[in-house]
Amino acid sequence: MKLAHIFFDVHMANGHAGLEALLRTERKRIKKDDCVIFINTKFDTVKILVDGSFLAHYKHPSGRIAPETIRHLPNYLNGGKIEYTKALRKVIYEKLPQGQ
Repeated sequence: MKLAHIFFDVHMANGHAGLEALLRTERKRIKKDDCVIFINTKFDTVKILVDGSFLAHYKHPSGRIAPETIRHLPNYLNGGKIEYTKALRKVIYEKLPQGQ
């Protein structure tokens, strides 16, 4: 799966139709195995589209999504869920000095 596009400051209240309209407005084409990530202004909600279909949604329960996790989110899809904690753990391990 390839991370093809990221949209920030997205108004999620328009639902999937609004997000698809954003893709059309921006003239972004989605190919097989392309992943598109939509993140709202508060940085607490993310939706992921893969192969032109919405697969997952995540809303942080108490804070903001760590920006460093965004590139990892497509790798942590499990059905209709984003396993955000696993993406966060990956970022933390990347930042630890070798041998930790």
